[in-house]
Amino acid sequence: MKIRDVLLTVLLPTLAACSATVGTRGGDRVEISKGIKALPAEELEARRDRYADVRITVDEGSISASDRGVLVWLVRAAEVMDRLFWQQASRSGLAVRKEVRGVAGEYGRLLRDYVEINYGPYDRLDGDE
Repeated sequence: MKIRDVLLTVLLPTLAACSATVGTRGGDRVEISKGIKALPAEELEARRDRYADVRITVDEGSISASDRGVLVWLVRAAEVMDRLFWQQASRSGLAVRKEVRGVAGEYGRLLRDYVEINYGPYDRLDGDE
């Protein structure tokens, strides 16, 4: 049996079975995965606000056709590096990211942003709390 098959048949169902529904209850932390608790909405919003949103743009007219071809490969390499960093940053990060995608509303949007920014459920600005 290949490692990929083991992951798909054993690990993913196990992670799914260990997870709990995400929600908010006043100021209490709510468990989003086994041992990982989400912040109350007010605290999550305050922590999310500490990060600046930056949009990076480029004048596509200034890029030659051959450079555009190189950019395609650079973007593909960056996507691979991104997946690898998710795995390095947090053992549970990818599972948590998948789980919070199903959280609705403004709280869900904040939670998804926060997990994406930190590459997992732990706050990098607060010592991985």
